[in-house]
Order: sequence, then C-alpha cells, then structure tokens
Amino acid sequence: TSDRDRLTKVDVHFIEGDVTIEADVRRAMQSTRFDVVVDALGRSGADVDFFATSGTHIAKWAGATGVKQLILHSSVGVGLSKDAYPPERYPAMRRLFVAKEIGENAAIASGVSYTIIRNAVLRDPPEGTPENARLVSDQKSYGSVSRRGLARLTLACIDAADCRNRVFHAIDDTLPVLR
Repeated sequence: TSDRDRLTKVDVHFIEGDVTIEADVRRAMQSTRFDVVVDALGRSGADVDFFATSGTHIAKWAGATGVKQLILHSSVGVGLSKDAYPPERYPAMRRLFVAKEIGENAAIASGVSYTIIRNAVLRDPPEGTPENARLVSDQKSYGSVSRRGLARLTLACIDAADCRNRVFHAIDDTLPVLR
C-alpha cells in the first residue's frame, strides 16, 4: 500500500507479501537471486513483535537462498548499546528493543555476512542541509542521523569488506540530539 510514485523511473520488480508470514518471505526470497538484502523495515504502533518475526523470517530465508550480505537497520538500545539509550526512556522502549535484538541475533546466526546499522534519533532536516553521517563501532554512542545519511551509509556498506559481520551506529554530529 506504500506510495511507489518515486520509483517509476527505477528498474524495480515488486514482490508483494507480508513479512510476518514465513511462506510469503520464502516465496519472495526464492523468486530471484538476491546478492544483498536490506531490511530497513519500520512500523509504528504497538506491534513490536513484528521486528522479531520479520527479522527472523528474512534472516532464515536469506541464509537458505544464498544471499551474500544482509544489512539490517536496527535501534540504539539493542544489545550492548542498551547503556547508550537514555535510561529514563528505556522502560517504555524495552519490548521494542527485545524484539529487534531477536532480529539482530537471527541475522548474526544466519550464516550470511551481516551488517547491522543502528540509529537512535532519525531526523529529516530541510532539503539542502549538508549531511555528515558516519558509522561508528562504539556501541555506547548515541546521536542523530538523517534518513538521507542513513541511506548513503547503507549503500556504502553493500559488498564492502570493512562492513561485513559488524555492528555500527549511524551518527551525524552536525544534527541536534534529543535525549
């Protein structure tokens, strides 16, 4: 149901399905040969289990179908980055972080080269604002990043040896941070 207008000039093949239904993910992953899969799924609302379920299905079928690299977008507050997240807000986000950690662990265990890119505060600065996003390995880091910066960093990690089997935080020090 997403607006696809921005993709009309791009050579894209759409596969429709529900990532929470394993048979749909299997069908999608078996529909063609994928070298790289980027899981940048987002969902608002109370159904945080979505991230555990979809992440597990995607990782399983990426491994089963010979995907060479799985890039997973996740959140600061997951795993070793728990201490970087503002402690007063952590209890409200705990269920989400637990679900996302299940997805991260599935990616790591899949046998596929993985790249996990976490973000804390996702911003949409005005058009023309320079972006200076970077990936850091320090899982205690916390900062803002723009969607554009996150997209650039994701593209830079495709087939990049220095991104393989690593967990990063995406940060742009020029953007304000709300804790």
